[in-house]
Amino acid sequence: MKKILSIFAAALIALTASAKVVHITPTAPRTQDNIRYALRDSLTADTIMLAEGIYVEANSIVGDRNIVIMPEEGAKPIVQLATAAYIKVQNGANIVVEGLKFDGATNGTNYGLRPYDASNSTLKVKGCEFYGFTKNIITADGAQHMSSLVIDDCYFHDNTRAAVYFAASTDTEGSNICDYLEVRNTTIANVSALNGAGAIDIRNNNENQSAETVTLIVDRCTFYNIQGYERVIQSYKSPLVSVSNCIFMQPSEAANYAIWAYGGNVKNCLVYNFAGCRDWDACPTYVNMLNVDPLFVNAAEGNFTLGEGSPALTAAEDGGAIGDPRWAPAEELPYMAIIGEMNNWAGDELVPAEDQLTASVTINLAMNQNSGYAFKVLVGDKAYCIQPTDTWYTFKRDVTSASNIDYEAGENDAFWLNIDKAGAFTFTWTMAEKKLDITFPELESITYYFVNTPDWENVHAYAWDPQIAAWPGEAATVVEGVTVNEHNVWAYTMLENRRHIIFNDGTGGTGHQTADLDVVDGKPYYYDGTWYATLEDIPAEGKGITNTEAAVKTVKMIENGQIVIFKNGVRYNVLGTVIR
Repeated sequence: MKKILSIFAAALIALTASAKVVHITPTAPRTQDNIRYALRDSLTADTIMLAEGIYVEANSIVGDRNIVIMPEEGAKPIVQLATAAYIKVQNGANIVVEGLKFDGATNGTNYGLRPYDASNSTLKVKGCEFYGFTKNIITADGAQHMSSLVIDDCYFHDNTRAAVYFAASTDTEGSNICDYLEVRNTTIANVSALNGAGAIDIRNNNENQSAETVTLIVDRCTFYNIQGYERVIQSYKSPLVSVSNCIFMQPSEAANYAIWAYGGNVKNCLVYNFAGCRDWDACPTYVNMLNVDPLFVNAAEGNFTLGEGSPALTAAEDGGAIGDPRWAPAEELPYMAIIGEMNNWAGDELVPAEDQLTASVTINLAMNQNSGYAFKVLVGDKAYCIQPTDTWYTFKRDVTSASNIDYEAGENDAFWLNIDKAGAFTFTWTMAEKKLDITFPELESITYYFVNTPDWENVHAYAWDPQIAAWPGEAATVVEGVTVNEHNVWAYTMLENRRHIIFNDGTGGTGHQTADLDVVDGKPYYYDGTWYATLEDIPAEGKGITNTEAAVKTVKMIENGQIVIFKNGVRYNVLGTVIR
C-alpha cells in the first residue's frame, strides 16, 4: 500500500512541476468535444483548464498520459457525455479529474470514467459531482487493471448504478483489478442498483487465495437510500478493508446490508434501517457502532446536514462528526464585541476571520473627566473580564494585553481603559488564547518652554503621570539667543500624555523649584506662574524683550513734559518721528 501511495504522490508532483496549461472554453477551439481534442492535440500539456460553461463531449476522452483536468479559478464547468462516451484511463497514465460536474441525465450517459488496459495507471477524482448516470460511474471489468483509485470530496446522487464497480479480473494468475481504492469525504445517495453493490463494489479474483493485493479504505462518507441490491459496500474475498466514520441510512427499514466484506475493520460508523452489517463468517471487526437515526435535516430533499442533537455529531474517532464533512453543521464562529459607555457606544457583533479566529474593532474615544472607561468583552452571549482583586484590571500604554480571560464578568465587574489621549483605540480579541490586545493612538512630542525668571544656572524638568524620570527629572536645554525681559529661555520636550511638570534648578526645595504645574494645551510657554501661547504674549516689564530676529530695546521717558521713546539708541516722539 505504501508503495502504491508513493507512486501516486510522485505522479502528482510530476504533474504540477513545470506544468504546461491549455485553456479551453465550451465553444473554442471547436463547438464540441473540446476536452477530447485538447487531450489529443496538446501532447505536451500537463493541465487542461476549463472555463465556465457546458462541455458537450460526443465521443470518449482518451486519457493515455499524465494529465490534470480541472476548472479555471472560480469556474464551475459542466460536462455532458454522450450516452456511450466516457473518460478512458489507459497506458499507465496518471490522471487527476478535479472540480467538474458531470451531468449524466441530459444524454442518459452510461459510464463516467473507465480504466481500460490501465496497468500501472492511477486515477484521482476530487471535488466532482456525478448525477443521472445509467450504469456504474467509475468502472472496470474483465482483464482491465489499475494501480490505484482515489476519490475525495465527491457527490454521487440520483444514479441507477454504483459509484465504483470493479469486477473480478479474468486472468488465471489471480491478480486483482485494482490494488488500492480509497474513498473519503464523499456522499453517495439515491441509487437504484440493479446488480452488484449499490455504492462501492470491488471484486477480487477467485484464484487469488491470499487476496493480499487489494486494499479498500472508506472514511467519512455518507450513504443514503441505496436501493435494489443486497449491500452498500462490497469487498469480495479481501480482508484488507477499513471503513470508518461513515453514516449508512435507508429512508425506511430495508433488507439489504451496509457492508459485505471478508474481514477488515469497521469502526465509528452509524448504520440505520439496514438488516445488519454482515451475513457470513470471516466478517470485519466492528467497533463503536451506532444503530440510531442520524437526524438529517431533510434527507428527502437532498439535505444530509446533521440536525441539532444528532448522535453523529460526536461519534467520530476524534470526537467530531462522522459522515461526509460537507454535511457537518456550519461551525458558528464566536463573535466579539466591546460593551461599555464609551462615547455612548454599545458595541457591534464582529465575526472573526475563519483562518485567524480573531475579531477586531476600532473605537474613537474622547478624553473624559475620569480619564478612562469601564468595559467588558462580549464573546457569544457571555461577558468577560479578569477577575477583579482590589482594583480592576487596567489597560494603559505599558499594559496593552491580557491573556487567559475566562472570568465571566458580573454586573459590577469590568476592565478599565486608561485614556491619555483622545483618538482611535483598536481592540483585538484572539479566540483560542482568550486574549485581548489594545492598540493606543500614537503620541506626539511637545516642547515646553520655561522663561528662567529665577535666573537659575541650570534648569531641569520633572514630569509625571506617568513619571518620566526620578527627581529632579531631566535637564532642559537653553534656547540660544532668546531672552524675555532679559531672562533666558529653556526648552524641554516630552510626550503629550505627561500632564504635570515642575521646573527646578537641579536641587529642588523652596526657592529652587516651581509649584506643581498642570500643562495647558496650546500654551507651551511658562512665565512666572502663567502659561502663554507665544513669547510675544508675555508682557514687557520695562526691561524689554530680546529675540533672535531683532535685538530690540524700548524705553519710554518724559522729557520737558513730552513722551520720548528710546529704541536701539534712537529717540522718537509718540508719532514715530525721529527727534533730532
